[in-house]
Amino acid sequence: MELAGKVALVTGGGSGIGKATAERLTELGATVVIGDVRPDGEAVATEIGATYVTLDVTDPAAYDAAFARTVHDHGHLDILHLNAGIQSSPVGVDIGTDGFKWVTTEVIRKVFAVNYEGVVNGVVAARRLAAPPADIIITASNASVTPLPIDPVYSSAKHALIGFLRSTTDHLHAEGVRLQAICPGGTATEIVAPDLLEGRTFAPPSYQADAVVNALQNGKPGDVWMATDENMPYWTYTFPPVRRDPSKTSVYGGS
Repeated sequence: MELAGKVALVTGGGSGIGKATAERLTELGATVVIGDVRPDGEAVATEIGATYVTLDVTDPAAYDAAFARTVHDHGHLDILHLNAGIQSSPVGVDIGTDGFKWVTTEVIRKVFAVNYEGVVNGVVAARRLAAPPADIIITASNASVTPLPIDPVYSSAKHALIGFLRSTTDHLHAEGVRLQAICPGGTATEIVAPDLLEGRTFAPPSYQADAVVNALQNGKPGDVWMATDENMPYWTYTFPPVRRDPSKTSVYGGS
């Protein structure tokens, strides 16, 4: 896929994986719009040669406004990278080892509002466009397909993203939209709790940015790309087949 001349919008593009992806797409000739709520968002966009829109992913109307401005300014929207996300622990706060510390109504609502609803809002709003983007990439997580005992709320929200992707891929593909996900492993971004950084090596955000480019250039609808180790190639996760008994309404897993 030739990225030169494409128009891309990256949510959470003011830092971390989103910023690295915006930089990479810009380097490859794409026109990039960063959507974020950071006070320094405009400065970050200017620094990397992108433009900036204020975008609270928990607000469906904010997506409509961001898409409308992007189409007005650039004529179309080709790529949507739904990347904005948070962990259960606030930025700069240790997460600890007791995952149940974060299993509270307040944390569940906050994390699901950004990590799950923020993605769903983006997909739904994109479908309202007269010409929806041909590619949507979700930033999921290694914790989307494996347990994360220290942060079960985060892991649950990221698991939900994969359920949403698998349940909507065929519908979106029929509408001309290729939906995929990347699943980063540990990545050195500001949302990582300080205690998790102790004695561990994390991949740079640029590794995940290249995972996005890899998906755009090589992926199929519904692909879930694992980007867990910068010393390994990207690979697609294989889900077990589902067997349906036509005599029953239940759906069973297994071969």
